[in-house]
Amino acid sequence: MTAVLAPGKVLHPARFGDKLIVAIGEMLAPYGPLDVLDPFAGTGRVHELRALGHHTTGVEIEPAWAALHPGTIEGNSLRLAPLFKSQMFQAVITSPSFGNRLADHHDNQDTCKRCKGSGLEGARACRTCGGTGISMRRSYTHDLRRMTGDPTAKLHEDNSGKMHWGPEYRSFHEKVWAQVPGLLVGPRLFLLNIKDHVRNRERQPVAQWHIGTLTRLGFQVLRWEEINTGGLRYGANRERFPESLVLMQLGHDTEPLHQSRRHTCTPGCNPGKSSVGARSMSQPCPNKEENQ
Repeated sequence: MTAVLAPGKVLHPARFGDKLIVAIGEMLAPYGPLDVLDPFAGTGRVHELRALGHHTTGVEIEPAWAALHPGTIEGNSLRLAPLFKSQMFQAVITSPSFGNRLADHHDNQDTCKRCKGSGLEGARACRTCGGTGISMRRSYTHDLRRMTGDPTAKLHEDNSGKMHWGPEYRSFHEKVWAQVPGLLVGPRLFLLNIKDHVRNRERQPVAQWHIGTLTRLGFQVLRWEEINTGGLRYGANRERFPESLVLMQLGHDTEPLHQSRRHTCTPGCNPGKSSVGARSMSQPCPNKEENQ
């Protein structure tokens, strides 16, 4: 059996969800219309903020996704500085890859859970697997293949969507984030959408690491919301954490405003360097060296 292809259909495993678009609009409301950059634009949902008066520019490394909106430039987020030599932005709004199973790129042979491998729901093809009997794995690679109709398509070598949480993932994002301060003017905002995940039954501190890295670049947390958007539903590593939406500001010198019901600072944390607890689990401060 072969994977179901869907050429012409917009597919991407980690698009901004409707809840996130609404929350982003609300977070930006106090600042008025902004010039916004999304260095990981994907299918371009960031451009929906234009309806609220914002001017948006996206960067996307995969041609098939970059072509979905005229406001998205096909480019490499590792080279933002040369790409925007004469252009500045008031805010960066982005959702980097999470480093979870969406980075998988091996051929999937899992049995479809809906039809139990038969490919049928009654007399009709299964809605989940399209009649193949094989689970339709969602990942950057698999969705790109389905959308382009090319079952052999591979992600660009600099696409973080194929990087699992680890040294390569962290090194890549450190290089991207280091360019951001030089691209910002005005309120100099950074709105980050990120999420932890489970690997080998342990929570991986992805959100903390990103926030800690941006803090060391001079950003400070203004607001932190957690939004339940769903996640990987099956297996030992199924995800059960909300997505974090974190508003930060470069060079901000007032006390940060924390509005997440799960957000707490550990004793001795500097403003903007915070920890998140999940249920009874306590997480260390993101500026701790062991989380880097």
